[in-house]
Amino acid sequence: MRARLVPLGLVTLEEARAHEDAAMASLSRRSGDPAVFVAEHEAVYTVGRAGVRRAVAPGDPARWPNVTDPRHPVVELDRGGDVTYHGPGQAVVYPVLPLRKLGLTLLGYMRALEGAGVDALARCGVEAFRRDGFTGVWVRRDGEAAKIGSIGVGCRRWVTYHGMSVNVSCDLDSFSDIRSCGIEGVQVTSLAEMASRDAAVRVPSVPELGREVAVSLAGSVGIELEEAGPGFAAACLPSRGQASENRTEGLDA
Repeated sequence: MRARLVPLGLVTLEEARAHEDAAMASLSRRSGDPAVFVAEHEAVYTVGRAGVRRAVAPGDPARWPNVTDPRHPVVELDRGGDVTYHGPGQAVVYPVLPLRKLGLTLLGYMRALEGAGVDALARCGVEAFRRDGFTGVWVRRDGEAAKIGSIGVGCRRWVTYHGMSVNVSCDLDSFSDIRSCGIEGVQVTSLAEMASRDAAVRVPSVPELGREVAVSLAGSVGIELEEAGPGFAAACLPSRGQASENRTEGLDA
C-alpha cells in the first residue's frame, strides 16, 4: 500500500487538523491515498479525553485537572490520553491510515508508533525504549525514566488520526506547568538536552526527525511512502463543514 509523506512545516494545530480531515475524507470516499503528515506547531497545550472533566464547563481551568498553570492556549482534542505540550522544536507525526486494510489492531498500531520512535531515536545515537504500563517513548536520564515521545490517537471507521510527538529541541520549561500525560512526577527530556550530556547524541532538524519516524512506521506496518510534491497539502484541503464530519471520539493512548 502506498501512502503520501506530507511535510507541513511550522503550522497551527488547527491547520494540521484540517489536513488530517482532508486525508480522512479522501479515504472515506476511496478517492485518495493514506497520508503521514509531519509538522511542527506553535506553542499550545492539548488535552485528550482522559484529561477532561466533562462536568465542568468548557473554558473553565478546572476542566483540565492536569494543567496547573496554562502559559499557552489549551485545546481539547478528540484523541486518547491526557495533556501534553506542542511547540517549536518538536516533531509531530500524524498518520492517517486504514488499519483494517493493513491488518492492524488499535493496540498493534500504537505499539508500531512507539517502535517507530525508538528506531528513529536509535539513528540519533539514543537508546530509547517502551515502558510497561506507560504509553510513549522513554529514555534513561540520570538513571531514571524520562519521556521523550508522546502518543495520542483517534480512530474513525478504522482510519487513524492524531499520532505522535517527539521532543527534539523544544522548550522543556513549558512541561513544568502541566502533569504531562497525567503522570505524577514524570520527567520530560529532549534530544537537545540529551546531546548536552552525551556528545555521541546527534540532534537532527525537526523535519528530519519527523521523517525518520514516518519512515520507520511505514517499514513496520508495510506501507510504501511517496514524498508529496509542493502544494499537495494545500490542494487537498476541504471545506470546514466537510471536515467536521470526519471527527469522532479518540482512544486512550
